[in-house]
Parts: sequence; C-alpha cells; structure tokens
Amino acid sequence: MPTTETIPLAHQDGVQVLRRKHLQAFWILIATFTLSFVYEAIYRYIVKAGVSAFDAWSFSEIVFYLVGFGMTFLVLVKRFWVWWIELLFLLGLIAIAIFYYDPVMLLARHPGLIDWMEDTVYTGLLFVVAFICLGNLRSRSPEGGVTEVEPMNSKLSRLK
Repeated sequence: MPTTETIPLAHQDGVQVLRRKHLQAFWILIATFTLSFVYEAIYRYIVKAGVSAFDAWSFSEIVFYLVGFGMTFLVLVKRFWVWWIELLFLLGLIAIAIFYYDPVMLLARHPGLIDWMEDTVYTGLLFVVAFICLGNLRSRSPEGGVTEVEPMNSKLSRLK
C-alpha cells in the first residue's frame, strides 16, 4: 500500500514508484530553468537587447541550460547519490547567483522590476529544491532504503 511519501506509477504489484520528493524537485527545477530561459532568451535578448554586454547569447549559456535541464531529469533517477549531486549542483548555482550574478551581471543590466523579480524567484526556487535534497538525504539511509520512523501514535500507546 503506498504511503503519502510515494506515488505509484501503475496499479500493478512490483512496479517502481517515484517518491513525492523526486516529483516535487523535478517540477520545481523545470519551472526554475524555464523561467530563467524565458527571461534570458526573450526578455533580455529581444526586449532589452544591447543594454549590457551580458544580454547576448553565448555558447556558455547554451551549455548552462543543457546542464540545468539535464540535472532536472537526473532527479528522477531513484538512486541515493543523485541527491548529493543535485545538492552540490544547487549550492553551486546559489553561490554563483549570490556572489557573481547579483553584484556583477544584474547591476550591469540596469535592473528593473522584472529583473529583480526573476532573480529573486529563480534563487528562491533553487533554495527550495536544495532543502528538498537535504530533507531527502536526512530521511534516507546510505543504502537507499527509507529510514523507518515509528509513528507517534504507537509511542503514545506504549506510554499508557
């Protein structure tokens, strides 16, 4: 019987299930990188073209989005080590956003309301997925099995 932590992919016995955290992380990362791509490809490249040197598409941006969407699909792999890779990747992106993008790139673009909102939402969503990764790492054993937690009701019944 599936718990609140799992979502069955089919109604047959023995079928793999994806944990809710895998799907949450997947969809949040899809939203994060889609938001960033639309902002960069449409708003900065077309609408705000030429405002700064950072508004031109380059090979490094294409690689960034390929890696970003690749890491997004990697979260669907049901392996314990994936959460470590995702967490390190997200912490790297958060560090770049805070220590390079905001003080250098964003300020050079003469940001308006849309720029600040995109930056805040993008960085915030990265933090959300990083916390999902941390939560999954804390709740799972290194072998990949779920750590059993005794329900509170059974603890209370033993006290009576």
